Amino acid sequence: MKIRDIKVNHVREPLGFMMDEPPVVGYKVVGAQGSKQKSVRIRVFDGDGETNLLYDSGEILEALPVYPLMLTLAPRTRYVVKLDVVSDKGEKAAACTWFESGKMGEPWQADWIGAAKAEDNAVPVLGKEFTLEKQVESARRYVGCAGLIALHLKGERGGNE
Repeated sequence: MKIRDIKVNHVREPLGFMMDEPPVVGYKVVGAQGSKQKSVRIRVFDGDGETNLLYDSGEILEALPVYPLMLTLAPRTRYVVKLDVVSDKGEKAAACTWFESGKMGEPWQADWIGAAKAEDNAVPVLGKEFTLEKQVESARRYVGCAGLIALHLKGERGGNE
């Protein structure tokens, strides 16, 4: 028995989404000998997924399409979701996933870029050059856009959305 297709707010590993409402988690169980789920326990941690438990559903004895995660999220934070499922035949499966909240109401602190009105239905290409002053271990881009967008950094597309 395995847990597959874990989604938070109907997306696999959502990154940088605004989550004003408590998120929901859904999943599929495959390869079980039992005919239905007996129980599920859902735990949510921040950071590394081991030390700071933020939410524990306890044993839930009903099978639902999605389960609400009753916790208040902080902006720009990674959360780890751990699932423990038991079938009606006593089989056990465990799995985990993650999601990361977006800016969530924080003010933007950036220089906006824009373009003059495009001529002849041309698609405007916007860009901004910048130089980093020190070595960066990790970074995240938060982008606001009215329309379609494809981000590139050093000539490579960032993300697949």
